[in-house]
Amino acid sequence: MMTIFPHATLAAAAEKLLTCLIIAEEVVLPANAKLDGTCANDADADAGEQARNAWVKLCVDLLSVCDGDAMRTFWECEEDGMRLRTWVWSREFTCAVWRTCVEKWREAEAAWEGGVVLLGVPFTYVFFSLSFFVWSFY
Repeated sequence: MMTIFPHATLAAAAEKLLTCLIIAEEVVLPANAKLDGTCANDADADAGEQARNAWVKLCVDLLSVCDGDAMRTFWECEEDGMRLRTWVWSREFTCAVWRTCVEKWREAEAAWEGGVVLLGVPFTYVFFSLSFFVWSFY
């Protein structure tokens, strides 16, 4: 699709869809995707993981055609303090989203500006309480 539509058109459409996905995250993702310990069984947890990964991968697909500011918006790293929403994610959920985001970003071979933002996320307040255990995967 990126070869058919002009980049400027795709970027504008991707930013609009990404904004909707960010705002509607709580509605789009089922409760079993939140990694909050409420899953009844392994099958429920697996279904939640699949939903979470699909949501993250769609977001990353959209981010890959946007500029670096979109990645900052997604991870709440805006310099001007403007936010679409404040994530209410558990530490485990944030870690899982970030890990999936990194994997998908590498696969997409997307712009370096967004990659720089992504690499800096663990050093922001979003990850402030996370241990450096996350980094052992990369």
